[in-house]
Amino acid sequence: MPRHTTNPLTRYKNWHWGEEATTQVEWPDPDYPDTLIEIGRLTELHVKENPEVKGRSQIIRIPEEHAENSHLAFDADHSAQRLYALTPEAVRRAARRTYYDADANMPLEALAQGVAEELGATAAHASGYANVNASPVGYLTHVVYLTHKKGDGVSLYIHELGENDKHAGKPVRLPLLAVDAQGRFWIVGGAYTCPVPGITN
Repeated sequence: MPRHTTNPLTRYKNWHWGEEATTQVEWPDPDYPDTLIEIGRLTELHVKENPEVKGRSQIIRIPEEHAENSHLAFDADHSAQRLYALTPEAVRRAARRTYYDADANMPLEALAQGVAEELGATAAHASGYANVNASPVGYLTHVVYLTHKKGDGVSLYIHELGENDKHAGKPVRLPLLAVDAQGRFWIVGGAYTCPVPGITN
């Protein structure tokens, strides 16, 4: 049965500190929720193969010419506001060529449960995924997006996943970034939520 958040325009406005939504984008894909709230235009995803090893993350950059049509969004109807990275066909083709591995490919649900077991992430993102197989790219350490929030204007935000764990001296519970055979990015597992006014973990 299709799910629709009670008032996506209000949810968008609250998340963006009072900034009104100006555009609604149709994204026909049966594997995504019916209604997603855009956080911002996706510009980068940072990943590490092993989050416990110090060093820089690998940066996956969305080419500038495709950033306007690439979105970081969340499912307001999910209890923990699950994140989604939506990208256009050209970006998906490149992601499939670069990151998809048919030999290391498994259901999203299995990947998420593996993350929960390995990193002790909460059950919030350990189940309830689309019936899609994907191959892991690495643990997602940062998401970078461009958006307009009231009082900030158009700004580039760099969000560090697991920052609350890090500051509390706890093991960092990161989600995993995976890519499916269509080149779609999937964010699986982790202990984040997306309440007003931002990604929280």
